[in-house]
Amino acid sequence: MFDLASSYMDVFSLCTQNKSNFTITSGMFSRYLKSPFLVWCDAHAPERERDPPNAFLQLLFSRSAKIRSKACKSAKAVDVQSGSIKDVFKSVLDACRKGELAIANAPLIFWPEGLQGSADVLERSEGFSVFGDYQYKVKLVKGAKRIKRDYCLQAAFNSYILSLIQGSEPDSFVIVNRDGKEVEFVYEDYKKDVVEAISSIREILSGKRVSPCVKDASWPWESYIVKCALKSRDVSLIPHVGRSLKRQLAQKGIRTIDQLAEFDGELDVPDMIRRRIIASARAWKLGEPVLMEKPCIPQSSCELYVDFEGTDEVPTAKGLAKTDYLIGVLVCKGGKSEYLSFVSRDLDGEESIFRSFVRLALENEGPIYHYGGHELFRIKTLGKKYSVDVSSIVARMIDVLDVLKQSFALPTISLSLKDVAQYLGFNWRGTASAQDSIVLFLEFLKSKDESVLSRIVDYNEDDVRATRVVKEFLSKAV
Repeated sequence: MFDLASSYMDVFSLCTQNKSNFTITSGMFSRYLKSPFLVWCDAHAPERERDPPNAFLQLLFSRSAKIRSKACKSAKAVDVQSGSIKDVFKSVLDACRKGELAIANAPLIFWPEGLQGSADVLERSEGFSVFGDYQYKVKLVKGAKRIKRDYCLQAAFNSYILSLIQGSEPDSFVIVNRDGKEVEFVYEDYKKDVVEAISSIREILSGKRVSPCVKDASWPWESYIVKCALKSRDVSLIPHVGRSLKRQLAQKGIRTIDQLAEFDGELDVPDMIRRRIIASARAWKLGEPVLMEKPCIPQSSCELYVDFEGTDEVPTAKGLAKTDYLIGVLVCKGGKSEYLSFVSRDLDGEESIFRSFVRLALENEGPIYHYGGHELFRIKTLGKKYSVDVSSIVARMIDVLDVLKQSFALPTISLSLKDVAQYLGFNWRGTASAQDSIVLFLEFLKSKDESVLSRIVDYNEDDVRATRVVKEFLSKAV
């Protein structure tokens, strides 16, 4: 045990000496959990390849910051002074030496091993440490309701650094969800995985090459990961091939699209998935669609195409809730098409726009096309929520994506509406992301700028017209 009268400066000197050129931060550790290739990009990819800031992620970060601030106030945590990270860390150690019950926004440094993390709250607990007959444990605050294993590993990573700083391992760490619910986890249950991950990250930082996995691609390296995968014709470009299936294919010597196109062996996946990924690889190799079976899609003189736009969970008068703010419908009959939009200008207009949509759907016969399961789910949900009988509408709904999956393999990275429709020649105007639409709507709620709302409506119209393009492609094969 250090001499408690002088240990605070001794610990500071120990923790901040010999800073490595490559420091493993808590952010880097989190990215490793998503994809090891993200860490490779952090260390070795050209800076110019970084994606620009993502507005929706910034929105989520802002919300998380508010949740963390609320949790720190609830814990009555001491917030140390601002300054350089070394200055703040020194203040944290001083607060630990004084035995503060809780310390907010605490950087955690152990540069001799190239580690740097942070704790939303350091909470005093029973035990022994260099600070005295007590120790500290990490409290991690997350903006999500459900606590994922990755969150536990993030907290365990910071607990590992804390153990090096205070000279003793904490028994546990705490994760706080967005609702303020605290759940305690045993640190020892996660320590081994953290140590192995740190070792793997060090190898990557030292130059070990990692293969990209497109399904794990995320900001700020999403575009670059796709670019690298395209260059090597990596098998993860194929729909359904994520990290696990890619690993299974690699064990069989299958690493590229062209190798998969010729593969006729067994895989530990459902036969339908096996058939689809091989057909997709052949579509990539040929550069054209591969027909698996003739699509079954009805022909009608009247057709409706529908697309719902809704928020993620946002604060409302009834608490956090998802709210639909735009329902767009393309009505095609008599050789003509007309786009209609039902728009809410606040968070309370969902019922009104839904009832307007229901009236339109009942006034027009024929199939109602949508892309993916979201629209069907929302119609059932809102029908129940507002006591509206939607059974006749549900019976007419046809999922274009489901028909596409059964009938064609395409040379696309995914079967998202954007990837598929763009492959078929359709282009969106301006904003081309559901997440961007959410950001714009929340912006509109504050500004009431009609030009912002117009951009959202344009995006929705493009979505329903894109759905029609895919449906027409399928109809030609009937």
